[in-house]
Amino acid sequence: MYNLEELKSIPVVEVAEKLGINVKKNKAMCFNNHDKKTPSLSFNTRKNYWHCFGCNEGGNSIQLVQKVFACDFIDACYWLSKEFNIPFGSEKNKKLILKTKKLVQRHKSIAEKDNINKPDIEVYEWLVNSCSLGTRAYKYLMNERKFNNEVIQHFNIKSIENPTNVFLNAKSVWGIDRLLKCGLAKISDKDIPVFIWTSSVILFPFYNLDNRIEYLQGRQVGDREPKYINLNGINTHIYNFNVLNQIGKNDFIYICEGIPDVLSAYQMGIHAVGILGANNFNEEWANYFTDYKIRIIPDSDISGNEFAIVVEKAFRKIGKPVQIIKLKGVKDLTEYRVSRCK
Repeated sequence: MYNLEELKSIPVVEVAEKLGINVKKNKAMCFNNHDKKTPSLSFNTRKNYWHCFGCNEGGNSIQLVQKVFACDFIDACYWLSKEFNIPFGSEKNKKLILKTKKLVQRHKSIAEKDNINKPDIEVYEWLVNSCSLGTRAYKYLMNERKFNNEVIQHFNIKSIENPTNVFLNAKSVWGIDRLLKCGLAKISDKDIPVFIWTSSVILFPFYNLDNRIEYLQGRQVGDREPKYINLNGINTHIYNFNVLNQIGKNDFIYICEGIPDVLSAYQMGIHAVGILGANNFNEEWANYFTDYKIRIIPDSDISGNEFAIVVEKAFRKIGKPVQIIKLKGVKDLTEYRVSRCK
């Protein structure tokens, strides 16, 4: 058995914060996502328990983990032990520990099989449709990157403000195994399934030629690194791929490095697709563009130069000429566009 008294004695506010709950003056918005303005989740630090007046639920630290992760008692104890470095206990507890390890290994086996991870359009579309664009993300796009409302709406840009709540909701709808398979969850270094996004992110959906969401990328809001977080174990896709449905034969198509430059191109009246760096360009993709005139706009750095070389080489293999446009005095197309807005 785990040292239950020690687990229960962990300060409940510290547990809440580990779970991603933003506690202010022992109050927080409920993890069940029913609060709109007034926080209903409260913490009694003297007696070390939590209570939600909206859900009429409460309990100790173990029960908080159970509720947030929608997991059983054993999973909750295991998570707390790993997070707070509390030993599992004596030899009498081998059966309990073994049961927990088997559960973790089952999740690991799902995530680690070579060909098991694959895009899940249904889950991706559910996630995007269940999200909106938060104020902080909107201000970043509008004020810092100078994108207009038409761009934001056209590309259906959303944000995840509370990853803990979103992950909890996603698990209740789809189950953790399906989230692992489609790359929205992964096995952490603490041997538990976790959401790939742990802080607020701007959510960029990637649409295929059928206008279905085939991939997602999250951009962390603020200065946190890495800035961009991709799906776990899922091959990247072409951003704005469905633009090919809107252009004719022999029209120009611009190939950009990353998402922001595609948004900038659209705002400038240019048809463009985005590739997430040289390492993520699949040579077979060149065959999608044989009917169009190709212009590559790389970033103005070493990686941008590598990107241009890799993409140009792929088109040369199929006998397709391309034009490489190098921007001077700016790092990329977005900086070029913003400089013209001043």
